[in-house]
Amino acid sequence: MYALAVTLTFANTPDDGFITLRIADNLIHHGRPDFNFGDAVEGYSSPLHLLLSAVVALLPAAYTGLALKLIGVVFGALTLWPAARIARNCGLGPRGVLLSTLMVAVSWNFAASSSNLLESSLTAFLLTGLLASLTAAPYRHAAVWSGLLVLARPESVLVVGVLTCGWLFWSRADGSRTVRWFVAPVAAAAVVFGHRLIYFGELMPNTYHAKDVSLSESLIWGLGYVIDSHPWAGTSNVLVLLTLTVQFVLFIVAANAWRRTSPLLLLLPLAILVQVAFILRSGGDWMFGARHWAPVVPAMAVISVVAVRACTHALAARSRASRPAAVGSVLMGLVLLLQAGPGLHTYHPAWLLDGVDNRDLIAVGGYGPYSQSWITSTEMTSCLPTGTVIAFSEIGYFGYTNRELRVIDTRGLTDNQIAGNAGPSLKLRTGVHDPHWFDTDSVVGAALIDRDPDILLVLPTADPHADELGPQPPTALGGRYTRIRSREVLDPDGTGSLTLTVYARTGSPDYPCLRTE
Repeated sequence: MYALAVTLTFANTPDDGFITLRIADNLIHHGRPDFNFGDAVEGYSSPLHLLLSAVVALLPAAYTGLALKLIGVVFGALTLWPAARIARNCGLGPRGVLLSTLMVAVSWNFAASSSNLLESSLTAFLLTGLLASLTAAPYRHAAVWSGLLVLARPESVLVVGVLTCGWLFWSRADGSRTVRWFVAPVAAAAVVFGHRLIYFGELMPNTYHAKDVSLSESLIWGLGYVIDSHPWAGTSNVLVLLTLTVQFVLFIVAANAWRRTSPLLLLLPLAILVQVAFILRSGGDWMFGARHWAPVVPAMAVISVVAVRACTHALAARSRASRPAAVGSVLMGLVLLLQAGPGLHTYHPAWLLDGVDNRDLIAVGGYGPYSQSWITSTEMTSCLPTGTVIAFSEIGYFGYTNRELRVIDTRGLTDNQIAGNAGPSLKLRTGVHDPHWFDTDSVVGAALIDRDPDILLVLPTADPHADELGPQPPTALGGRYTRIRSREVLDPDGTGSLTLTVYARTGSPDYPCLRTE
């Protein structure tokens, strides 16, 4: 079932993973984890995923995206093993274990997040492994799971810290065993934060600063993210609300049952609450597949099965023996149906692919005209000489394909000047959006004046508090740059378009690829 779910979502390809690949390429060939060699900015979120990407970067460059996809799929498959362990730790029999792993396997979000070129399934594997270890005596391998999890995602430090507090409160382990496993995540966190401070001069990745929206906006976007993460999103609001309600009720039922009988198992709902808190504070993400929800899909699956069993047992205590079993089967079938759903937001099957190199993956990646803009921008800059400085907001696939160019990230994800100077009013969960970038006194404009790029590539920039702007101006930054070309980029199905505009610095060479259709 997991293989089927992966097949039905495999063509989803965001381009953020290529940012890490470019940094990994610099790490392998130049010994520094920089997006632009020599600029000490932490443009990646996962040190562990960066190390995996560094190994992938040794492969032929055209197929590195496929390699990351397949690695993610493998980690997703491996996650089913600790998910089954958690189910057994919760007292579920063979049928309950099977149902728990089945719920993970049929999750659209889990499948789509496994092949998104990022660390989503790796994080899910490590978090699920840690929960499996902490909910069983003698807490074997908790040190390994927690130490690696801290290296997988920045917010994992918070997750591990909260789980540790919960474990200390609910467990009855002796003090020496407690210290023994907790040393690993503390040491890992010390290494990560120490490296950040020494090399980057920051405690958190630069991407966090670029996406640091206000609390009110993050709550609104985060709630929308939670709603959109459900497989019935995009069909009927009634079904979406029903799914959310059922999950909430199951969550409460399982937590209440464990509170009275097995308090240590409350680590499962605790992990989910921490992850939801992170989603609400960060505002979620823009990619299909709800990658920030994926790590707790296994925990939620086990909670659902345990809650159904608790309801069945409660009904059996008040009814004839035959009826509760039938009701339990029907209820479990309903939960599975709600979990599977049609997955309209994530359905993007593998057979849409015409090939498996990076360009083929991006071409049908599922992100409308943005996917096409990532390809078109690389074609339009194919003749630029090594060392050319170019400013652009779409730096993933474009940046990795043009590794010989220096790329100024106008979204600020890999640029600490733009991320640091932009206020919350200019930030979205995709980074900095400066609608007045062409003015010399704007945040992005001032950064461009300082860095003096040769070429500007511009897509329509949304004002966070208004509609998208109209056509780009004929000149920019006080006349330093002149518009030389605008090209409409169409969604393959013709339902949307973007205008990609090229500006050249006054007096710069006339590169033919910038003008040729």
